[in-house]
Amino acid sequence: IKKIQSPKLFYYKKENAERAAARNFGVQKSCGNYVNFLDSDDLLYSHHLSTALKLIFRVNMPELFYLNSDIRNSEMKFLRNATIIKDEFNQQLLKGNILSCNGVFIKREIAIKHPFNENRQLSGTEDWELWLRLSSRYKLHYSNEVTSSFINHNDRSVLNADEDQLKKRTELLIHYLSQDSVFKEKYGSGIYRIKAHMLSYTALHLSLNNKSSKAL
Repeated sequence: IKKIQSPKLFYYKKENAERAAARNFGVQKSCGNYVNFLDSDDLLYSHHLSTALKLIFRVNMPELFYLNSDIRNSEMKFLRNATIIKDEFNQQLLKGNILSCNGVFIKREIAIKHPFNENRQLSGTEDWELWLRLSSRYKLHYSNEVTSSFINHNDRSVLNADEDQLKKRTELLIHYLSQDSVFKEKYGSGIYRIKAHMLSYTALHLSLNNKSSKAL
């Protein structure tokens, strides 16, 4: 980092307190109009920011938007494109977390007002919880142009969760969304769909990783 001599670059170190706390810390330190997130094992393509800028001007400063991502393995071999976003984007998000963090752009003042939930037991689902809260308040704009890559590798922390951790994440996700009056008013009936998705995800995750022989 020190080799990059640019007045636009600031580096801050923070003790590990999980990803939600790191992102909230970064938001607080930021000074631009928008914030965008990038995990250390993911990749932004060279046209990521220029594409974002074009969308910002085209839509007239949206509250938040998403640029699509492809998925690669640790050897950078292409696996597949991410889910194609459709016009009913907000509704589509109720069916599962189809967003990669590196594709999400949020106005800084909104990111400060609506931070990631820092409960470490929610980690791995904290991003979806925030996207759902935001989608109940703002229109989610998007572009299906791929500008980043989500790297799927065996060392990803979300792949190492056991049955109890996954069930706790489901309980917390439902709990926090149920406590959000704005979300309940707009998408209250969607809670059951979200819970069903989480239970299906848990069953598939445990089956693929042989974590449990018990039925959920």
